Amino acid sequence: MGRPDMKKNICFKLFGGSIAYCYGEDGTWNRLNDSTGSSVGRKLASFLEYLILNHGKIISSEELMNTFWPEDTSADPANALKYTVHKTRHLLKQMFPDTDNLLLTHRGHYSWNPDVEITLDAEEFEKACLHAKQHDVEITLEELLDALELYTGDILTNSDAEWILPLRIYYRTLYIDACKSVLKDLAEEERWTEMIHICEKAYILEPMEEEFTRHMMSALISMNQAGRAIEQYDNYKEMLWSELSLVPSEEVELIHAAAVDATNADEQDIIRILTEQENNGSAFLCSFSVFRNMVLLETRHMARYKTESSILIVKAGGRTAEAVPTTDVRRIERVLLKTLRCADPIARLNAGAYVVLLSGASEDNAKIVMDRIERVFRTSYPRSKAYLEYKIYPLSVE
Repeated sequence: MGRPDMKKNICFKLFGGSIAYCYGEDGTWNRLNDSTGSSVGRKLASFLEYLILNHGKIISSEELMNTFWPEDTSADPANALKYTVHKTRHLLKQMFPDTDNLLLTHRGHYSWNPDVEITLDAEEFEKACLHAKQHDVEITLEELLDALELYTGDILTNSDAEWILPLRIYYRTLYIDACKSVLKDLAEEERWTEMIHICEKAYILEPMEEEFTRHMMSALISMNQAGRAIEQYDNYKEMLWSELSLVPSEEVELIHAAAVDATNADEQDIIRILTEQENNGSAFLCSFSVFRNMVLLETRHMARYKTESSILIVKAGGRTAEAVPTTDVRRIERVLLKTLRCADPIARLNAGAYVVLLSGASEDNAKIVMDRIERVFRTSYPRSKAYLEYKIYPLSVE
């Protein structure tokens, strides 16, 4: 038998699904509904989850009633609370039959029995992540990697309660930041397999996070798997375009070029890679750095052939001082892509602003193009309150 002054220990796992718990150091892990003999209702499960996440403090009746029975949803929140506390005690007895009085009642407050030590995977994970951000607290790479393994998915994914949503975002943010931190250290130590493992897990939560794509591609290239790196690039590029109408950054493009080079492709393969993208007839949306290089190339073409070209800056304007809705910004982009020539490059300057290179177009020609863009926008979206602001800049070769 253990010493009477030793605290009993209950561990809870909250990441990646419903509650799992373990009683004592040598106990086995159980899921909530697996050990009670019947399904636990959502309200009761959410109430227990709230108590567990706040196990370190005394919780007032008012806080619990405001969280679970707001005035506009319950005629008698006080009685609802008493009934739920009674059900919770019964549930805890089913979960931990050898332990009495886990949930204590004070005058208008509730708390866990201080004779029981409660540990949460979420708290261990949070502690490690926060220590990693503090310069005065030393935490090794291995300790942070161990903490990342605790995060098996968003916290309490079975719950749809409103109170859990901010916590879910908080822990996910901690996880993503910690992943970025360890990836830099793993890259310095050339631990490529572990980098790929971290990236694959992080992709589930943030599939369009560029940093994970860069680290993933770099690790694959270092492991002589350039083909997989190219596949990763293609998937990322397609998803970025379909979801956000964005193109990969110049840094990602450089890593992609390194992957192509690492495949030892012959000249025919290189030509195929350079030209295999399908031309869908729309204008060419590219990053600003690519756009800048195209402008520099255009000025050389103008100097050689004595032609004219113009730059067009188009912005989304509103009838009032309020920001233009994202929907209208996307509409303007679609109109630009559809209306301009397929060889006309477009780049984003910021939210709602675009820069266009009109090769071979004088200032008067650019004005005609802009009139057509405005006409197509107004015809396509007659109810939109947005309008187009624009400036034309004749391109100089000086």
